[in-house]
Amino acid sequence: MAAFAPVNDPPRVLYSCGLVSAEAYSALFSRSAVKPSLAAQKYHSLMVRGLVQNGASVTVLSAPPVSRQTSGRFFVCLSREQKDGAWFRYLPVLSLPGIKHLLVLLGSFFFTLGVLKRGDYAVCDGLNIALSAGVRAAARWRHRPCAAIVTDVPEILAGGKTKTALLNTRELAKFDGYILLTEAMNALVNPKGKPFLVAEGQADAGMGKQGNRLEDKYPQKVCFYAGMLHEKYGVVTLARAFQRVSDPEARLVYYGQGDAEETLRAFAREDERIELRGVADNETVVQEERKATLLINPRPSGEAFTAYSFPSKILEYMASGTPVLTTRLAGMPREYDEYAYLFFEETAEGMAKTLSGLLAQPREVLHACGQKAKAFVLRNKSNTAQAARLLAFLRALDSSRRGKEEI
Repeated sequence: MAAFAPVNDPPRVLYSCGLVSAEAYSALFSRSAVKPSLAAQKYHSLMVRGLVQNGASVTVLSAPPVSRQTSGRFFVCLSREQKDGAWFRYLPVLSLPGIKHLLVLLGSFFFTLGVLKRGDYAVCDGLNIALSAGVRAAARWRHRPCAAIVTDVPEILAGGKTKTALLNTRELAKFDGYILLTEAMNALVNPKGKPFLVAEGQADAGMGKQGNRLEDKYPQKVCFYAGMLHEKYGVVTLARAFQRVSDPEARLVYYGQGDAEETLRAFAREDERIELRGVADNETVVQEERKATLLINPRPSGEAFTAYSFPSKILEYMASGTPVLTTRLAGMPREYDEYAYLFFEETAEGMAKTLSGLLAQPREVLHACGQKAKAFVLRNKSNTAQAARLLAFLRALDSSRRGKEEI
């Protein structure tokens, strides 16, 4: 029988992912043409801060998302640091095929083996195969529960049943529990029916201190999109729809990069009301969201992948206090419908009709909708609230594991 593991107070969590501090991100990637996903950085940063805000002692074990393409450096070894109440320990990264992943696997295993104690919990980014495999193996050695955060389905992320996707799916099946963006993901990543928690993301609780006043907004009617500018996300259809909006005060602003950039630039040349602003830091984007009239998510709802995803931008948008206009995605719980405007027809003509109708509404009406949505997400979906649910889930995992060992 395994020794009884006490519940630590405060709880201690080893959180493994590719998160780096804001200072480290700037130092590594400020001059890079290709940058690692800011959405992933924000997701994990919010969850770590939420855990700290719930009284947890958090150590972030990071495999920095560097490569020759992103950082231009062959070898990266960052010093440990303390940020936002959490300790960051960085694994060295050597950008050589195969060797890079082997070093991360071994480094994460031995680090976890050395720091994971009785009563501790381990959480991993389940899509980081080498890092999570090392942490999971060491956690099992230490008889500690290890849960995987899964923000995408490997097969969908890879665009098919590639060798990497199949390996990732096989490795995911070995965790003790899962934190998923949507319930539909469970059937694909959790074939053994282990415990899971659905947490579609988290809004920044700090947005509660950020105001959103009508007098601070742009005088024009600014429709705003921030995210990847890929055609599959509906950004081109949105531009076509906007061109059909006759209001001379309307504007359409894009932030981001992707395969649809050149197409969108052609639209901008045809219609001076359309503007592309490229990639900006998240602080700048959030400031612009608060000054806009409508925040738009045009992702097509008919695509199969929408059942397995929840755009993190929805939560960021809502937390800003500016009203959100979105397609009705399968992975978006219906409780959100009350707090957002919806595209019910996703053709350019149908979207244009919805846009025109909303832009004709009094600013006060739109603003009230945005404020209602902000209150909803900060009350129910903030990083503090979601981290509290995660800690409760980890405690339940631990209790279940101990129960099985004592039988």
